Amino acid sequence: MGIELSKDELSYHRAYVLASGGMVLNSDKMSEMSPESVQWLKKLIPPIDQAAKFDDIDFTMGKIQRDGHTLILLFNATDECQEKHIRFAHQSRITDFLE
Repeated sequence: MGIELSKDELSYHRAYVLASGGMVLNSDKMSEMSPESVQWLKKLIPPIDQAAKFDDIDFTMGKIQRDGHTLILLFNATDECQEKHIRFAHQSRITDFLE
């Protein structure tokens, strides 16, 4: 029997897979993974092939330069909401890669 993670916990770990450039250590049997989990692995592993560079020692904000765009990864390892202010050099579009 596995440990059940909340949606927020899953999102946090998925973002770290993205930040690592696609490095995954998976103890689950692939044949027993849900179709949703397999889709997430397919989305996270191949597209980046580059690890994030973090702006701080706490690893709360990382950036990946990709195809002339910047992916900004924000992490909150606490149970409390946090507010971040990010300044962009020019008009930008913000999307949630994990949604």
